[in-house]
Amino acid sequence: MADPKEPTPNDPEKPDTDAADTGGSPEDVAMDRTAAAGGGAEQSASGGQKSSETREKMSSAARSAQDRASKAASAARDEASRSYSEARSSIADSDDRTIAIVSYILYLATFVTGGIAAIVGVILAYLKRDTENPVLAGHYEYLIRTFWIGLAGSVICFILIFVVIGIPLFIALAVWWLLRLVVGVVRLLDNKPIPDPKTWLI
Repeated sequence: MADPKEPTPNDPEKPDTDAADTGGSPEDVAMDRTAAAGGGAEQSASGGQKSSETREKMSSAARSAQDRASKAASAARDEASRSYSEARSSIADSDDRTIAIVSYILYLATFVTGGIAAIVGVILAYLKRDTENPVLAGHYEYLIRTFWIGLAGSVICFILIFVVIGIPLFIALAVWWLLRLVVGVVRLLDNKPIPDPKTWLI
């Protein structure tokens, strides 16, 4: 037989502990629980959103740093390539200039070699006439034309040597040859172009 003093599970006289603890009705307790659950969900969602924003900011900063590093590396490569090209161009120009000076010297030596040195000089001029440096290209063309004009003049003077006029023509040709070469060497040493490489005069 059940003890009348012990309340049954459905006994309306048993107080609701949650309601007693909060001092409210069961409906209020249920609402408080729902609100607490909703607040926790909102806090979780807010925390997740902040975490996502933080990751996006970090990712954006990393991409920005990577872009800056890539641009810096590209600029460094371009600068190195430009410096290398300038160095190669400078070395090539220096070599071409040296060969032009040697050609002028060989032309001058033709007075003691009987023209053999001039042949070597004109061969060098032909080999370097396609240089990208316009100043040196003009000097090489000037040297080539000097050789062929001098050769043609020498043949004419040799033919006319059997008459009196051939000797003074040889002297005039030698002076013309010497003056052209001196002018060319001086302008080359000053890094100046020949005003008119195709001229027949000095």
